[in-house]
Amino acid sequence: MLQQGSLVVANDFQNSDLFWALRGGGGGSWGVVLSVTIRTFPDPPVVVQSLTISSANYTAFWDLVEEFHVKLPEVDDAGGSGYYFLTGAAAGNVSSLAMALFFVGQTNETVVAELLDPLIEYANKTLGASSVVGRRVQAPAFRFLMDELLPGDSDTSGAIVRIGSRLVSRDLLSHRAGAAALTDALRQVFAPGVGAGGLITGHVVAGGQVARNAGLDVAVNPAWRRTLTHLVGGVSWPQGATVAEQRALERTVTEVMVPLFARLEPDMGAYLNEADANERDFQRSFWGKNYPRLREVKKKWDPKGIFITRRGVGSEDWDEEGFCRV
Repeated sequence: MLQQGSLVVANDFQNSDLFWALRGGGGGSWGVVLSVTIRTFPDPPVVVQSLTISSANYTAFWDLVEEFHVKLPEVDDAGGSGYYFLTGAAAGNVSSLAMALFFVGQTNETVVAELLDPLIEYANKTLGASSVVGRRVQAPAFRFLMDELLPGDSDTSGAIVRIGSRLVSRDLLSHRAGAAALTDALRQVFAPGVGAGGLITGHVVAGGQVARNAGLDVAVNPAWRRTLTHLVGGVSWPQGATVAEQRALERTVTEVMVPLFARLEPDMGAYLNEADANERDFQRSFWGKNYPRLREVKKKWDPKGIFITRRGVGSEDWDEEGFCRV
């Protein structure tokens, strides 16, 4: 029988059920990991495209956002990944779409140019050339590039924000109607009364090998295998905001912002590490069909529920504060 404080080895051959749960089942739910062995890879070359497009033309800007999302499946096919940021995208504002896309293993800038120059030309034509600022760089190693893009020893941090997130499938963005529906949802998120804190971040971190690894038996939400972009937005408030004001903004995330995206694809989900802290139906949203199996592993390895995190596996057995069983 497993004893409290037991030191165990978990891998594909020993305690494989615990190993499965640790690989995608959420942190803080299974025990204390004392050591881990990981596989590393050589630092590859990379081509990066940075691009910032700004405009005060509200309609034309959102047309550009739709064109960008139509382009994302091609970015994925070319091995691209990275991030993009929508800011100030409300009527009457100067709106911007900024991106940093990385084509790891690529040494030919022409491949990236053929892919993204049509988007740049579209922006120049509809928004004006002065609205577009771009840079394309080829680096011999990914680390070399990151040293150039992120100089110094520190990063800025520390902001008040309540976030929510959603996974968006490649299937949705593989036809214009889907890209248009997503664009409409994004536009609504920036509407007065929702706000998104003035920022939506798109993470192009799926597709590629994530999709090709669909056959791996791990606890990660299977929706990740169909995901093309992971969207994160939120609301913020000043330090002097009252608790009532904070709770009202939190409800905006849970009841307005997240549902705008969830309605697009009810069978997708959210990334648990950057999700709404009040995510509804979190079991399905974070783990999909894997949740029943995770619950069984939890009962075996932590029958007393010692390791509980908010919206984590087994947390429904406890109250919202995690103090009392329900």
